[in-house]
Amino acid sequence: TENEWQLLNVLYRIRALCDGLDVHFLELFTLFDLLEQDPFINRFDPHTYFVYSAPITHKCFEIFMAGSGVYSQSDRVIVYQNQNYGGTSQEFVPGEYDISELYDGVGNDTISSLKVPKGWTVTLYQHANFQGKTKTFTDDTQWVETDFDDIASGIVVKGSTSIINDQLWLFESLVVLTKWMKEFGYSPEMLWKIVNGAPMTDKEEVQQKEQDLALYNNLLQSFKAWEINPNTLKEVLGDERASHFAFSLIKGHYGDKHEYKPKRCRKSSRFRKHMAPKEHKHLLLAYKPREIEELAHDFIQQLGTISDYEFIDLQLENKLIEKIFNNLVNHEIIDGSGKILTENLIDHQLPSIAEFEIEYDFSDFNQQIFELFYRIYQEAVDARIEESDTIEVQVFKSDLKELGLTETEARELYDNLIYNGYIDSEGYAQDVSMFSDLSGASSFDLTTELGELTHPVYHLLKRQLSKFKASKVKISEQIFAELDLKPVALQDLIENLKMNRYIDEHMFVRDKMRIVGENPRTMALALQFYPHRQEILKALKDAIAADKDTWLKIDRVELGKIAATAVSRWVYEDLQEG
Repeated sequence: TENEWQLLNVLYRIRALCDGLDVHFLELFTLFDLLEQDPFINRFDPHTYFVYSAPITHKCFEIFMAGSGVYSQSDRVIVYQNQNYGGTSQEFVPGEYDISELYDGVGNDTISSLKVPKGWTVTLYQHANFQGKTKTFTDDTQWVETDFDDIASGIVVKGSTSIINDQLWLFESLVVLTKWMKEFGYSPEMLWKIVNGAPMTDKEEVQQKEQDLALYNNLLQSFKAWEINPNTLKEVLGDERASHFAFSLIKGHYGDKHEYKPKRCRKSSRFRKHMAPKEHKHLLLAYKPREIEELAHDFIQQLGTISDYEFIDLQLENKLIEKIFNNLVNHEIIDGSGKILTENLIDHQLPSIAEFEIEYDFSDFNQQIFELFYRIYQEAVDARIEESDTIEVQVFKSDLKELGLTETEARELYDNLIYNGYIDSEGYAQDVSMFSDLSGASSFDLTTELGELTHPVYHLLKRQLSKFKASKVKISEQIFAELDLKPVALQDLIENLKMNRYIDEHMFVRDKMRIVGENPRTMALALQFYPHRQEILKALKDAIAADKDTWLKIDRVELGKIAATAVSRWVYEDLQEG
């Protein structure tokens, strides 16, 4: 695999460097540590042949690993949906990333700011397939400017151009250090003891770690009493939103080093923000009267500005979660327990995004459905014995099928009526008076706006399938113990499974989706194992059962985030419309 090749590359580089310096590989890492601790690096150069060029970092292992295809956590380009590094973010290492990769992170046409490691370059492309106009960045950028705000559909990331200089600096530093050690009879361990003091015994190290941990825990507990969080000011301000807003201002001032300015939501960008902002972190801050006064002024000035994500934490999404879930069941994408119906997949894949749908379009039935309610209302009025009798309007799914709808369409339309509040779960109209006059049809609406959630729901399901395919399952000969095969026959079975690509040479399952969709008749096995096909398949299915139960189902937590973000945006838009 790619990771294995990268590991082999790293091991080879370590071996080559150790051979060149004539040191043991453990001594090499000691030399790295000594160089990192040298306070005179880049301040004093005693060697005339030393290539004197300040490296980007003094972390020797990071310099050594540069260019190997393995990157540290700090070696990442980070792009953000909002200005000033706000909103959803996505990280990239050197490479080319088209529109499909963006959909799994920040989304298409959403990038407004980015952070670029020193020496790296990032080029944004306006259109997919790296087409259209471009713009290149080499530093952290709080705003990509109007000409490129929210239009990027491709990214090309290039690593540092100073890798060779840094690696040359490291190599020559190591050459100088090892030459000096050999001339004066020092070993890396001896130098390390001189620099750091005598090493502790294993027992002393354990005791020291326990003491340090106890000290840090005591410090943590003492700080926790004074930390602030999003709800700290709730009682003082008398409002949860105000408390969260005040905390965001403080976090922006002390944490992100910039003022909090909510990005204005653009109604035309229907798919722009499907992810909530990053979770708040607890903060510690010093009391500075002038800064607090400035924050208070900003709080008063900006409190009236509402952002489209401010309603996410109000638990308004439960109804929408159930609606999305019901529609996925009705469209036979998942079953009632949330498991993905793999038998409805084509070649173990979801259909294309263009063919994927989670709702039917009932807009053409608005008038007919309203007239149905009106007719039932009139029948109820005519059936009254007394003028004061209560009028009840009840609709059944069978009434909807009379309009020429299929069973699944009628079921979803009935659920839409419940979701939109026209009827309760038993079919009784919630507002009977609405159907007393045909003029009420103008305000009758069967849409649910679930269509705009198609992309995030599709990618959620796609991620679950990808996680299942990527998970590793290793089998052992013991899973076939119930077959009671002789050792030779058991080995033949293992080899036959390898030959037919059920498992690889290391006993890992090659294609779990294949096993999910397999049945005894379709199994590719040697003739001698035909009598055991059912037991063999059951053993393989049992082996992948845990991974299947974990990944081949809708993630309710992530579905909740999608629903919460959508509801929050809808509330925001309703408020904007007055």
